[in-house]
This record gives sequence, structure tokens and C-alpha cells, in this order.
Amino acid sequence: MKGAQALIKEETNGTIEYLYAQPISRKAIVTSKYIANLVLLMIFWIVLYGAALLFIYLFKEDGADFVEIIKDITLMFGAESLVLLFFYSIGFLFSTFIASSRSTSGVALLLVFSTYMIGLVSKMVEDYEFLRVLSPIEYAHPAALLEEGVSWEYMVICIVGSLLALGLSYLIYGRKDLRIQV
Repeated sequence: MKGAQALIKEETNGTIEYLYAQPISRKAIVTSKYIANLVLLMIFWIVLYGAALLFIYLFKEDGADFVEIIKDITLMFGAESLVLLFFYSIGFLFSTFIASSRSTSGVALLLVFSTYMIGLVSKMVEDYEFLRVLSPIEYAHPAALLEEGVSWEYMVICIVGSLLALGLSYLIYGRKDLRIQV
């Protein structure tokens, strides 16, 4: 949802006029919004990672190898951060053409839930296993990461998908007719 609200929130709140009155390009607006929201998202992700390590340390079984646990948790959070980046970038792209910030929650939830459902179908019906590539949630499934390791193919898909979404965001926002409230 963070990405889906990044650009449209200013228009909905009526504060975009201030930005347009400044000597700043649309490209600079997109860049600064993308980076600022990404930094907030990464801070949240790092705090979550630290909390996970803390709770695992506090409640680990006696004799458990904490160093090995740290490696596993780091692997999971690292792979999942690329999936998070992918969803953030897709949400950011959606924020370039969504009409109001009120609809961003629904769009973001629809995106995540639909890709989750595609992943479930790909696992349950053997003939539809090829659909797994359309479900980023399946790219960093914790159990699969621990058993099989990172699928670099899927991680590359996340990175390329994120870059494509960001590029399209620049393109669409640069050509967008901007709504100014009167």
C-alpha cells in the first residue's frame, strides 16, 4: 500500500499544487517520492528483521545453533525484501494512474491477494504449475527457501519487474494530466 499511495496522495490531499509551483521536474518528483517511501519501507523491514532475531534469540530451544538461525532468517528476509520491492514498485506504478488515494488500499490488496491465489492454484493443480511465475509471493516462500535455497531466476524477475514498473512510472507520470483542485 505504501507504493500505491506515493504519488496520488498529494493530488487527493490537494497539496500537489505546492509541488507544481516549485522549480522541480516531474522526474524529480517521482524520484524523490520513490526514494523517500522506499527508505521508510526499508526502515520498517529492518526493524521487523531485528525484532524477529530478538524474539528468536529469546525463545530459541536450548542447544539451537543461533548462528545458523541467523543465516536462515537473513536468507528469508533478503529474498522477501526483493519481493517487497517488487510489490512496492508495482504499487508505485499504480499510483500514477489511480484517480484517488481512497482506492489505493483496495487495489493493493487485490494485487497481493490475486497473486497469492495464483500461487495457490499453481501448487494445487499440477497442470497450472507454470502460473507460479505470476505469483511473487511464491518466490520467497520461507519453507522453500530453507529447503531449496534462493531461486535466482525469481529474484531476477523481481528486480527486472521493479525496474520496469519504476520506468513506466516515470513515463506515465511525465505524461499525466495533473488534477488541481480549485
